Amino acid sequence: MLHINYSALLTFTGRHEEAIYEAKWAQELDPLSCYINTRTGEAFHYAGKIDQAIEEYLMTLTINSNYYLAHGQLGRAYFFVKELADEGVAEYKKTAGLTSISGILFNGKREVGL
Repeated sequence: MLHINYSALLTFTGRHEEAIYEAKWAQELDPLSCYINTRTGEAFHYAGKIDQAIEEYLMTLTINSNYYLAHGQLGRAYFFVKELADEGVAEYKKTAGLTSISGILFNGKREVGL
């Protein structure tokens, strides 16, 4: 967990390549962790490497198809970055169905919140 948490710190301080390195190291230590794999996707996402982020989210969902965080992050990548609204909303709906969060707010202005 140390490496993935350090990766998040690096990500939010703009040190993206170092963040990706730490996230990949965390994956090597625990390759089946859905949390680590999703957070690795986030490191790629914030580094502007959206296709790699999506690969990480999809890989996470092969480990656990009900992992809400991966569905949420995949929805965000699809909706806001790839501008694939239908796919993004579908992923957000899966997230809402897997958590106690009270659904999706969609006001038609490309704003989605959980």
